[in-house]
Amino acid sequence: MNTNQIAQIAARVKLCALNTGAWRATRLHKNETALVNSNHHTVDAAKVHVRLTNSEALAALNKLHAEAYAAHKTLTLPSIQDGFRLIPAGRELEHSAKMQSFATRHNALKDQFVAEYNAEKATAPARLNGLFDPAHWPDVATVAAKFSFATRYLPCPSDGAWGEWITESARAAEDELRERLTEALSRVASRCASDGKLYDTVFTNLAEVIELVPDLNITDAPELQAAANCAKEIAALSADTIRDSKVARKEAAAKAASILAAMGAQ
Repeated sequence: MNTNQIAQIAARVKLCALNTGAWRATRLHKNETALVNSNHHTVDAAKVHVRLTNSEALAALNKLHAEAYAAHKTLTLPSIQDGFRLIPAGRELEHSAKMQSFATRHNALKDQFVAEYNAEKATAPARLNGLFDPAHWPDVATVAAKFSFATRYLPCPSDGAWGEWITESARAAEDELRERLTEALSRVASRCASDGKLYDTVFTNLAEVIELVPDLNITDAPELQAAANCAKEIAALSADTIRDSKVARKEAAAKAASILAAMGAQ
């Protein structure tokens, strides 16, 4: 990749990071771990973990973090540096709006759990019985400080060693986009070729990937754009209209298989 190509890619993307945090309600119980290993004459084969609380708010918050990261990945591409992904310039507005929605829900669930925490702590000795360890239960201010939800957007440098970084990251980004498109087309080919149930998500998932290709194809790989263009006809299909038509399903499966073959995926 030459200097001009590196500069062009750097101008098309930003670095994006999503950082989330929460108080972890599962703890290693050292005394019980030592006891179990002693009883079974092992050194460290067993580990006893204790779930401190079954708080619905905390469970919902952990699930929300997973949902937020999935949405984060949809609009971004990988880089070779942990914690940072590449986002096409301009997409950060859409990304920021989605992350703000998640952040609002995160804050509400955090506040709910923090409000419940002292009661959970007070009932823990009775609930956990012999597994209760006061060291697992810090004060509420310490627990509240464990929660976080933040996004960052930074310009993508291209000077010096960053050129090699961009080259390697662009390769990883292209590979992931190819994988997304391949998975979506393979699902169409598989579901339409079978006699099983057919849902609209088979086509809407493909449509979502196609819609992102022009922005996410930061290396301008011609076969990916060509595949996305060819797949638009399939993505526009509706499960309701072709579900009971073997001919239509066969045609959709064949079309998807043909595009995959052109991509070198089959």
